[in-house]
Amino acid sequence: MAALIRETLEGVVTPARASAILLEALSDIGRDAVPNERPSLEAFVEGSLAPRLRESIGDGAEPVLATLSMFIDRAFGPEPARPSQIPTSNRRLAEGPVRLLVVSSTASLCRRVRSALGEDMVSAYYGPAREVCARIMAGLRPPIVVVDATEPFPFEPLQIAESLRAPDALVVVWGTEGERGSTLHDRLAAAGSRVIGLDSRSGAEPLMDDILCSYVPAPEARTVRPSPS
Repeated sequence: MAALIRETLEGVVTPARASAILLEALSDIGRDAVPNERPSLEAFVEGSLAPRLRESIGDGAEPVLATLSMFIDRAFGPEPARPSQIPTSNRRLAEGPVRLLVVSSTASLCRRVRSALGEDMVSAYYGPAREVCARIMAGLRPPIVVVDATEPFPFEPLQIAESLRAPDALVVVWGTEGERGSTLHDRLAAAGSRVIGLDSRSGAEPLMDDILCSYVPAPEARTVRPSPS
């Protein structure tokens, strides 16, 4: 259902904003994923998603919410809609999901990002320990790493800076409005990492933008012709 909600939102806002609204709505109620049961799903849409959507687009939210209500009725009614009956705002062709490492003391942000973007867009890995982060960085070489500074760090900031030292990875420090995030950002920059800091109070759209920038469409197939002899 999360994918359907995200695609419906993308009919009226950018993909990054759609995912941000979904992530923020999940954070508002402390959930890590969109509910699958009808009562919980309806409560999530009406009580959390709707206020976020109205805040973003005003009166334009009402037709979108009506569409979501119709989809819920179809999904949980006596005759669920077949996938071919469900419209999508766009379809993507890509090399594959973005590999993403989330360094945090809890798995909450990792799960919310995964739910907000969908597994077709992101393969999010949770790094709760230095050894785990080191293995992911060496084995999977994720193009983007998010360090959650809104929670206490899972291990020492200096060790985080050492573990994430990779010239081709972008490190995003989520929560630089606090001393913890600001200090880590400075240490990462001093260590030579490609790093940017985001204020979590400004909303999740910049975070979604940074992740989506790593989602590269598959290159067009090209025919290689032999050169004339």
